[in-house]
Amino acid sequence: MQWLNSWESFVKVVETGSMAAAARRLDCTRAQISKQIGDLERAFGVRLFERSTRKISLTPSGEIFHQHALRALEAIHSTEVAVRNMGDAPHGVLRISASITFGRMYIAPLLPIIVAKYPDLNCELVLTDHLVDLVEENIDLALRLTKTPPEDAVARKLVHMKRVICATPGYFAAHGEPRTPHELAHHACFSLLQLNESRIWRLIDAQGEEVSVPVTSKFLFNDIDCVMNAVLAGHGIGMLPTYLCGPALARGEWVVCDRFSDATYAYQGGGRGLDRAKFLILEHWVHEHLQPDLTLLFDLPLDIARERIVLANRVLDKFEQERVDFHERVRQAYLERAHTSPSRMRVVNADNSIDNIRKQLEQIILVDCL
Repeated sequence: MQWLNSWESFVKVVETGSMAAAARRLDCTRAQISKQIGDLERAFGVRLFERSTRKISLTPSGEIFHQHALRALEAIHSTEVAVRNMGDAPHGVLRISASITFGRMYIAPLLPIIVAKYPDLNCELVLTDHLVDLVEENIDLALRLTKTPPEDAVARKLVHMKRVICATPGYFAAHGEPRTPHELAHHACFSLLQLNESRIWRLIDAQGEEVSVPVTSKFLFNDIDCVMNAVLAGHGIGMLPTYLCGPALARGEWVVCDRFSDATYAYQGGGRGLDRAKFLILEHWVHEHLQPDLTLLFDLPLDIARERIVLANRVLDKFEQERVDFHERVRQAYLERAHTSPSRMRVVNADNSIDNIRKQLEQIILVDCL
C-alpha cells in the first residue's frame, strides 16, 4: 500500500510544517518524503504545496486534499483496529470520556475490572462536563446525558435517566413540604448554571400533565456535586439525577458526631458569658435548616464528674482545668438548650451504671429513630 505511505507523509508534513521534521517523525529521509509528495502531485496533476526557502504552505488544492486525507486515514485506522479485534482479545488503548460525577461514581470503579479481564488493554478515563471532539481528542467511547446525540456520532441509548426532587427532613420541617409543583416557587430550589432554562423545572403533575415551574434560590452552581451537598446540608431543594442521590436515599445512613453548635452555645455563651443572642443569629446564618434529628445530652452533677476524672488518672484538658462556676454555667446552658429544643434533644442521666445508661439509650433510639 505505497499510496497509503504517501498520504501519511503528506499529512505529517502539514502537521510538522516541514519535510525535514516529517522525516524525523516517520524515521526516514527527507528525500523519501520529497519523492512521495512529488508522486502525489504528479498523480493528481496539481501542486499541493507552495515551497519557499523559509517555509512550506498548502495550496488551495492541498487544503482540500488535506481535509479528505485526514478523514480517509482515520477511517482506515478504525477499520484496521476493528478487523484486528474481531478474533483477538481487545488490546491497545481504550480512551473513555464521561461527565465528572457520573464517571467518578460509576466508570472509574469499572476500569480495574476491565483491565483484569483484558490484560493487553490500557484504559484512559477523561472526565469533563464539557462537550468533547471525539476525533480531535481521540475518544473511543463517550458517555453523556443528552436528549439529542451529535449527528456525526454513532450513538446508543444505554438507560433512561430519572431525576427526583430531594430535600432533608430538617428543611421540610422548617419550611413545610411542597404538595404541588407550583408550591416549589416558594422554596429555595437549586439549579445548574450551564443548563438552558435551568431556572424553570419541567415536572409532571398528578394528572400526568407537564407543568413548568419557575424556581429561585440565593445561590446557583455549575457543578451537580455542589447541588447535592447544598441539599444534604439542608439549604434547600434540588432536582437530582437518581444515579447521584439514589445511593444516599437507599442507604438512609445515620451520621454521628460528638458535638454540634450546641457545644458552642454552652461553652461560649454559658461558660464564657458571650452574647447568646449573637450566637443564635450566627447559627441561623450558618446552618439555618440543618439540625440533628437526635441529640443526646449526658447530664452529670459536677462533683461526680470530677470524681470520675480523678479515678481515670489522666491529664486534664484546658476546659477541665476551668473553675467550678464555669462548668456549672456550661451545664445549665446545655440544659436550657435541651429545654428549648425538646423535639431533638434527649437528656440522659449519666449518674448511672453503664448498663443502665445503655438501656436508656436503647429506649430513646427505639422510640425516636426506629
